[in-house]
Amino acid sequence: MSTQETGDDFGFLSPPSVTVKSWLPHSAIVWGSQQIPDSGPYEYCVQSHLFSNDHESFDGDVIQKLLSSDLSRRTTQASERLASVLFPDTAFGFPINEMFIEKFHGVFLTNAGLIDSSNFSTELKSSIFLNQVVSTITKFLHDTKNPVLGRYRPLRFFSPIHANTPIQGTSLKCKPDVMVVSLVDGHIKKGSMLWPDVQSFIETTREGRPPIWMKDMIVTKSYLMFCNQPERDFVISMGITSQGFKIFLIDHAGIITTDVIPFNYHNCTLVFIRMVMGLAFLPDSYIGVDATMNFPKLATPGKKFEEAYPPLVVTKTSPSMPVFDARSLPSWLTVNGVEKDDQPTILVGEQVYPVKSTIFRSQSLVGRGTTVFVVKLPDGTLGILKDSWNLVKKPTESLAITKLDLPFCPRFVNDHHFKNAETARFRTAARKEALIDETRIKKRMVMYPAGVHISDFSSLWKLMIAFLDVIIGA
Repeated sequence: MSTQETGDDFGFLSPPSVTVKSWLPHSAIVWGSQQIPDSGPYEYCVQSHLFSNDHESFDGDVIQKLLSSDLSRRTTQASERLASVLFPDTAFGFPINEMFIEKFHGVFLTNAGLIDSSNFSTELKSSIFLNQVVSTITKFLHDTKNPVLGRYRPLRFFSPIHANTPIQGTSLKCKPDVMVVSLVDGHIKKGSMLWPDVQSFIETTREGRPPIWMKDMIVTKSYLMFCNQPERDFVISMGITSQGFKIFLIDHAGIITTDVIPFNYHNCTLVFIRMVMGLAFLPDSYIGVDATMNFPKLATPGKKFEEAYPPLVVTKTSPSMPVFDARSLPSWLTVNGVEKDDQPTILVGEQVYPVKSTIFRSQSLVGRGTTVFVVKLPDGTLGILKDSWNLVKKPTESLAITKLDLPFCPRFVNDHHFKNAETARFRTAARKEALIDETRIKKRMVMYPAGVHISDFSSLWKLMIAFLDVIIGA
């Protein structure tokens, strides 16, 4: 939601007539009100998890209205070129062009090379079709006998497991029609999913035009992904109708969406296949996951992907697939993957910090999207790591902290500005810019010492020592 730029994001914002409480571990008790420009009066509430009345049900209708209201002035209309901005040819290592998709005419495409909308008549049928598209393309690339293309393996699959059953873990009972979920060493993940498992999603409808609820559902589900994934920078999703599909991207600067790209439009096939391949094959960073943040997820493997969704037969062979020069190939195709630690870690500059706990999560969609962690410093002590999306022209907090020379003030340790993590890069395909056009860049800062919440003191003696520190410091 809208946030004030003069302070931190203190939780979920709502109109004064509705108080929505958000559950944030170990957060300080904060009450306040603020007149947000162009958004009307708001009030916010963040409480400690130690209070028994903290976890209250969200009113889904209220949340949808608030999200839609804030994004209405931050909606960028993009052309179909958005697909190439998200998933460029250089990311794949070869061009996705007419020569490439011609091999699949009469296989998963019609004889005319178009997408058959009947493949999306149900959520289950949609998932089977999309997975067989991925397995068929994988086999085709391997059959070229090109050593580079032989490295291709899908990283994710499409699942309808929660099309009729809400995802648990939140009081907002949402049901993604088709979820994009990470494979477990080439195997399908067994069991039900939670919001941290959702890497992307697709909403389907039998209607010819996208109904009003489609955008609302996509915004709400994207919001839940942000709330449950501290490593999430942006969310890519699609909406499919009986006549075509739309692309959606939501980040902390707003929403980018295309018009409906019709299935009877020949260039639609190129755009659609590019989107499916990007969601299935490309590394996490291309679908909005910050690769410098490692938050391991437990998963039980099931069937092998290619066994669950066997590839279709491709009769047209291509002994000479056009592959880019090896010197310009993406690193994920030319080097072995780096094994990730089982412990949550965050990279700042060249220093890796183990994460001990998360003490603050912004429950807003647009704005800074601040998350605060307690991390272990190289000397073994504990520090605070702050991750947020700031306006590009706003002075850095680290500059202000380094100028502080007062007792008991935080000390700056490390910071990093992610030049590639800037919201403006997705808006190069804009056909109509948003009314509120702002550019945000991801910034990360580490400082010390890590304080202790007043409710966490285990003895009266420690509490009195803290009060004495405050009095002496004042």
